[in-house]
Amino acid sequence: MGEETDNFEVLHGEILDELVAFTGEKRADIRAKMEESIYRTARLFDARPDTPERFYEETDAYIYELACYEKDSWRNGLAEMLGKAMGDRHVLEYGCGIGSFALMLVKAGLRVSACDISRVNLGFLQHRIEGRGWADRIEVARPDAALRPAEHYDVIACQHVLEHVDDPVGLLRQFHRSLVPGGLFTGIAPFDLIGPLFSEHLPENAHLRLEDLCTEAGFQVRNTLPFGNVYGVDVVSVQATKIG
Repeated sequence: MGEETDNFEVLHGEILDELVAFTGEKRADIRAKMEESIYRTARLFDARPDTPERFYEETDAYIYELACYEKDSWRNGLAEMLGKAMGDRHVLEYGCGIGSFALMLVKAGLRVSACDISRVNLGFLQHRIEGRGWADRIEVARPDAALRPAEHYDVIACQHVLEHVDDPVGLLRQFHRSLVPGGLFTGIAPFDLIGPLFSEHLPENAHLRLEDLCTEAGFQVRNTLPFGNVYGVDVVSVQATKIG
């Protein structure tokens, strides 16, 4: 048991420290919620007393689930690639969760805005920003405010969000409007990940492909990159450009 605890601490110790400071909960209780991860989120979503939108706004489920993926080498590699290619350009992460990727982007030298529907997620991200002394390097906003300006961002990143929304192509059109000409969209949307563990994903969207939606929204798809196999489903990342 001691060895297992040490391994968990080695992998998640830093984010555990931040969660303890933010929530005031006992470390063991936070660890238990993290170990439940997606199972806990699915259970809470299925038992929600209100609309999915209210659940997303108010739940604390994602700070524990997403903490398990804090040290994602794939996203870190993408952040480094964008930093080298874009310099200090302005990036919006739409649906930032607890800000793991947004913080990677800041570390890579980019100017970052981050938005999420969840008040708990944004509160935790603000806590993390303040702890790093990065308040002047990253802007935190609600989604409607983040997408209000037209031709404002050089890059918009959206990972694991579109499979949750009723009108994904409509949201992509808003991204298109908010990007500068020649701006880049990069996203992941595993629409066909449905079932008991993914009850937040809309089954009516299971037939959709992100590449097709990007084209419908006015983007030119540049490439697709393998993200990995997630619960038996091969997931890709899509990069697309705003032309004109």
